[in-house]
Amino acid sequence: MAQFGPHGRVVIASTPLAADGLFAELHQRAKNGEIPGAVAFLATTAEMNPAIDEEFLRAQEVALGPDDFRREYLAEFLSGGAAFIENEKLRDAVEDYIELMPADGRGWICGLDPGFASDPFALTVVGRDIHNPEGLVVARAQRWLPARGGGKRKRLRRTRDEETEAIGRVLDEVAEIVKVYGGRCLSDQHLPGTIQHELSKRGVHVVSISAWTAQSKTAAFQALRARINTRRIRIPNEPQLITEISRLRTKYRSGSATVEAPRVGDSHCDMATALALTVFEHDRHGAGTGQAALTLRAGDSHGSFTDRTKPPAEPAPSGDDFGRSGRAPAGLRWHSRSRQTNHGMLSKVF
Repeated sequence: MAQFGPHGRVVIASTPLAADGLFAELHQRAKNGEIPGAVAFLATTAEMNPAIDEEFLRAQEVALGPDDFRREYLAEFLSGGAAFIENEKLRDAVEDYIELMPADGRGWICGLDPGFASDPFALTVVGRDIHNPEGLVVARAQRWLPARGGGKRKRLRRTRDEETEAIGRVLDEVAEIVKVYGGRCLSDQHLPGTIQHELSKRGVHVVSISAWTAQSKTAAFQALRARINTRRIRIPNEPQLITEISRLRTKYRSGSATVEAPRVGDSHCDMATALALTVFEHDRHGAGTGQAALTLRAGDSHGSFTDRTKPPAEPAPSGDDFGRSGRAPAGLRWHSRSRQTNHGMLSKVF
């Protein structure tokens, strides 16, 4: 600038992020006339590019949520730490059931968020909705709590044999659930060898490992949010799962937006994380996607939306596959479309 003197100009342009930070401060000071010779401009995406399709913008608002859309396309500075998923949208996606039977969906995937020491072990079962080829349905959400004791909730000291036995009990139940729904299992990178080996010993031989990164975790939660916003996922009325989804927050740091899963009591949003992992897997390799479906409707020509959501020809396992009585295996209960269930079955201590 010193070389060009009065003829030099510095242009600082960016998409707004949080209402604080260097860029937000410079913009506000220029707007208030506090920086000599500086001028602040603000324009929306539609003002900068009048040719942009309105349907595309509507689709992006649904997919991103109102706050992120206002930042990305309306150039608004907003405070950070907002709820990641609107409670009203979440309530619309919740239906009056606790568990569904295998025949209520197809292409089941059992998503795991393993934890044996301080965090719960969480599982969700997600499949294609037989009533809506573009939709997903959550058949079951469950967690197992680590054993705690003492007045200050300190963890119990256990021997290695006791630890192994406790882990074995959890994986016994996990394996039974996976086999009931006749699907495959998906886990994150926590103890991948242990999870694959132990489940294989219990008859579950298809266990995929999906390694989390900051980017993929954010993308997975965005996929879940897009489906909730468009009502293309059915979620059970399971209090712990609903609470964890509602706790998810948007955080803005280092020039990017991330999803924060806060730790509250014995929960680290483990069930919500398992659900996001499973939904993301369906969106990449299975049923019609949340955000991708909206993009296709806005003119994207990548692939065929109909082909990607076509359900498999093979019927899903039903209760009859488990014996003439139609009963579930020992230790499991069906509560199809019913709120009358024993909630103690959903949070077990090992």
